[in-house]
Amino acid sequence: MVSPATRKSLPKVKAMDFITSTAILPLLFGCLGVFGLFRLLQWVRGKAYLRNAVVVITGATSGLGKECAKVFYAAGAKLVLCGRNGGALEELIRELTASHATKVQTHKPYLVTFDLTDSGAIVAAA
Repeated sequence: MVSPATRKSLPKVKAMDFITSTAILPLLFGCLGVFGLFRLLQWVRGKAYLRNAVVVITGATSGLGKECAKVFYAAGAKLVLCGRNGGALEELIRELTASHATKVQTHKPYLVTFDLTDSGAIVAAA
């Protein structure tokens, strides 16, 4: 026999189970996606076919763009680094050229400073 207090808390428990089950799957897939991207970048880093390839990275001043720039630079790719902040892009170039972690021939990255929200700047940068 189920007590009245248990009957009242049963919908709360079901609601909590639903919220937990719907929140865990996106978090799990998100973590797997980030881990998969990390493994892909490690795999790409070791491949010789990226040497002398031209790689354009938008948003290279921070976050994932900056990390991708480091990986592709270490692989010997010719980089075109794009972003809104020219100072941050120049700092990234100094950071890339100062690192001697790469064993392959590298190329000096090319900078393009523009804002993707300004359509006139995009045409001028192209």
